[in-house]
Amino acid sequence: MISTVPVRKPNKSEWFRVRGGPEWRLQTAVLEVEAGVDRAVYLVARPLWADLSGEIAPALVLTCTNRAGDLFLWRVKLPGPDGRSNTWTESALRIAQAAETTWCRMVADTTNGHYTHFEPAAELPEPTWPAELTFHQILKIAFRDKFIEAADHAILRQLRGAS
Repeated sequence: MISTVPVRKPNKSEWFRVRGGPEWRLQTAVLEVEAGVDRAVYLVARPLWADLSGEIAPALVLTCTNRAGDLFLWRVKLPGPDGRSNTWTESALRIAQAAETTWCRMVADTTNGHYTHFEPAAELPEPTWPAELTFHQILKIAFRDKFIEAADHAILRQLRGAS
């Protein structure tokens, strides 16, 4: 039984796959909160997007797995309301698309400002996806206490100095 699904980028040393199909992804908005070295990603309900427009960012949430069979969600930042993108976002989206059909490894190339992707030298077996969970259930597990549905959510009160 899967009780935890991390929301994270693929690690630079892991081979990963992205589950293909629109039913395994969500284009949404997220709020990122940093506290020292810790970073939390909150999923924001659509009715709150207009009120939080300066604090949230558009994102694509993808269902992923690695070679060990660990399920995770990858939040890929998308261009903002102005439509401007950057090389980090563009390269991450290209790698995500490639990872739908082949195992990939993604490494940050800080010198050139983008992600580089690697494909395995040998053919690897197809991933085994958990059959017992729908994408909606995976989202509920991953964002269990990090789903903002109301303007009085504790993290919003904290950010506004009201708690």
